[in-house]
Amino acid sequence: MMKGAIGLITRADDAGSSATANRAILEACDHGIIRNVSLMATCGAIEDAAELFRGRDDICFGVHLTLNAEWDRVRWGPVMPNDRVPTLIDAEGCFHRTPEAMKAAGALLDEAFLEMQAQLNRLRELGFPIRYADEHMFFGRVFEGYEERFDRWCTEAGLINFRRCLRRLPIRAEDNCEVTALLDALDRAETGIYTLVTHPAFDTPEMRESGHAGKSGEEIAFERERDTKLVTNAKVMEFCKERQIRFLRYDEVDDGRTNNVEGKMDLVRQPIGNDESGA
Repeated sequence: MMKGAIGLITRADDAGSSATANRAILEACDHGIIRNVSLMATCGAIEDAAELFRGRDDICFGVHLTLNAEWDRVRWGPVMPNDRVPTLIDAEGCFHRTPEAMKAAGALLDEAFLEMQAQLNRLRELGFPIRYADEHMFFGRVFEGYEERFDRWCTEAGLINFRRCLRRLPIRAEDNCEVTALLDALDRAETGIYTLVTHPAFDTPEMRESGHAGKSGEEIAFERERDTKLVTNAKVMEFCKERQIRFLRYDEVDDGRTNNVEGKMDLVRQPIGNDESGA
């Protein structure tokens, strides 16, 4: 018996963070299930991403708003001049490592939104048609009054607020989103639209430069190449084709005015063609 209709907003984060991430994400769009790409305007490979993804109208691009730089050897700072956002940076001129560290340093909400707007502007200047906004490390949780202001900011900027489409698949954390775990979660999922967030990259020396005391660069590189293999896996694509699970863009399921993604279920009931399924 065919189960209820399922739509999957497939997202790749951290484009622009490294050349290896850019190329893995491109492969995941061309030969896998990714339909949404979140861009880090603050990082050194963002111009490389702009060249790789130029003219790709088939991809829904978003700003991966970034106020934290978590790695030890690979650091980044604001798009704004440092003296315009002094509470967002540490003594090295880079973002604080975690949202909690940012809060402890007395980060100001006004400076956060000033930097967020600068990041959006930077991506648009590079030619990206930005449709949605999301957050690196969910930094918004440490600011009082952030969510309401963020929603207003998204509306004013003409962006979809990622929080409107944030229903996650029932994947257990200990499964690390391996192929079998993803297929099992899709098999158990109830009718609806879900978001699958991944971080594709290849295991390269560049990727191994990431990491910190809690997780080595080798571990990060392994996990991110695993994500690349997950979202380009033939079994995943065949399973979704058989079940008519559609891979969706944010701008297909949210018009910026409704929180009710269940009202969009007519989208996921449409037949899947080979081009859309990636199979």
